[in-house]
Amino acid sequence: MEEINYITEVQEYVNFKYPQPFKFRPQQLEAICELLKTYDADPNSIFLLDCPTGGGKSIIAMIFAGVLANRGNRGYILASDLSLHEQYIKDFRKLQLWNWGNIKGVDNYKCVVNDEKFSVGECKSKGTSYEKAEALPCFKQCGYLTSRKKSIKSPVALLTYPYALIQRNYVEDKQSKKGKGPAFPQRDFVVCDEAHKLLEIVQGHFSPIVSIEIVKKTEKLLEGLGDIGQSVPKINLERLEKIIDRIYVDDDQPNLLKLLKEVTKVLGEVMKATGPLRENASTEFIEGSVPPEWLAVFNLADWCKDVHCKLEDYCEIVGKVGVEKLIKNPGEKSIVFNCIDEYYLLKKHFYSKFGFKLLMTATMGNPSDFMRNHGIKNAKYFKIESHFNWEKSPIIFYPGKKMSNRFLADNMQWATDTVTRIVREHSNDAGIIHSGSYELTTKIWSSLPKDVKKRILLYKGSDEKSQALKKMSKKPGLILMGPSILEGLNMVDEQSRFQIFLKVPYPHLGDRYVAAKLEYSQAWYNWKTSIAVLQGVGRSIRTPNDWAITYLLDGCFADLMKSAGDQFPPEFKARLKVEYK
Repeated sequence: MEEINYITEVQEYVNFKYPQPFKFRPQQLEAICELLKTYDADPNSIFLLDCPTGGGKSIIAMIFAGVLANRGNRGYILASDLSLHEQYIKDFRKLQLWNWGNIKGVDNYKCVVNDEKFSVGECKSKGTSYEKAEALPCFKQCGYLTSRKKSIKSPVALLTYPYALIQRNYVEDKQSKKGKGPAFPQRDFVVCDEAHKLLEIVQGHFSPIVSIEIVKKTEKLLEGLGDIGQSVPKINLERLEKIIDRIYVDDDQPNLLKLLKEVTKVLGEVMKATGPLRENASTEFIEGSVPPEWLAVFNLADWCKDVHCKLEDYCEIVGKVGVEKLIKNPGEKSIVFNCIDEYYLLKKHFYSKFGFKLLMTATMGNPSDFMRNHGIKNAKYFKIESHFNWEKSPIIFYPGKKMSNRFLADNMQWATDTVTRIVREHSNDAGIIHSGSYELTTKIWSSLPKDVKKRILLYKGSDEKSQALKKMSKKPGLILMGPSILEGLNMVDEQSRFQIFLKVPYPHLGDRYVAAKLEYSQAWYNWKTSIAVLQGVGRSIRTPNDWAITYLLDGCFADLMKSAGDQFPPEFKARLKVEYK
């Protein structure tokens, strides 16, 4: 098919969807045509779209998906978080894509009968099949059931990554054992937005967490079963606790795998006992609602089931890739187990589960490193250039003082004085201070003068961060300071006119997974850091004429530029200005 035919095909689709004349942003039409060409050449290939903020990724995704749907193909669009999911829903409405479905995880929906989360809703608690649930009087008011039905039937369905991973792996395997097909089978194509998060999402999905909470919740579940008159399995809780205690202190990888398998086996026995629960509830409560004490047991059983599934998957994965790939990552109260072989995870549980794969992000870095880090051997790469006005958005770098742990004590006073000066220079501006850790946040903030302190909002956890952002929207000139704000913020125009990086956001080497990955691949470590910088810099500049000044206080950034300068796009480098103060 000649290129002109692709242009005609896209234009005809756009003219049909938009009653008013539609104007493509620079390179959008070219990108969509390249996507269609690549799809036609190999419907199982991978396409990398490097598209900056404001480049119109979602429009490209929807028009590409829409043209394929017009041909009779079916696909998925995956969103990395609920805010992006909601944005896509709004875009669907703008494009009048009324027959496209969207669905989130089950517990984002409430049962309209008992007002509980859907996983312990009335029909779910009684084990009602999805087919039978359609005949219930509450079906049309049920957000989950109606969204699920529409998404299954729709040519294009918007899913969250976790929901897609569950459906394409666990649910498909479960249905296969029953001799049935999955509700969400492999489709012709998948669009992966925020694809730079793919490694983290897949790794997190298959990383079980082990803690003494497993013993506590299992014990509570067994007590709950007895309280509601159900059969209670004989589980040796003391032995389970001893196994978990050994997991805490043992670092031998073969031993750890054996211990994890033992925990999996115990939880498997619990799962067998709780399997008939919902069927029993449907028999016992034919007329009335399932009582709260039963719902409490269902919640515990679902929690244990989730832990069991993750452990079972993890043990199988490590058994395949080799026990040397097992990483034990202790926290304060729990242990996360990672698998260092993410190529296996991606290939088996993601790439093989979808047809044509469009991976798109605003922060890809060097495409060769992106491919290497994601286990991609061959892919079509397309870059959309940034068309933002960067004249008023310099990145001011201070190379004289390093803020790594080795130099932090010596340079703390300089950092405090510099933050004070910058904040005072932006006396009426709202802004962001990326601290890298709560510890550094506290150290810097406690040393600031009162006039600076009173403008800064601190937080711990997502709830406090949300409250702080609400305060910023109501009162001008406030500043958000803390870690974990490199992504997910959309600080448009006056919401943020400056941002300060206290430290280069290197992944924490105290994390054993990070340390193991660094030993395995220095390129991954540099790529991960560079992406974090690019993401953070983009929090305050969201539209073509938006602007904000960025200050990099950590001299370690010079080291990053030496080792990974090719990760940063030309417009980033052009904005860099060095100052010595």
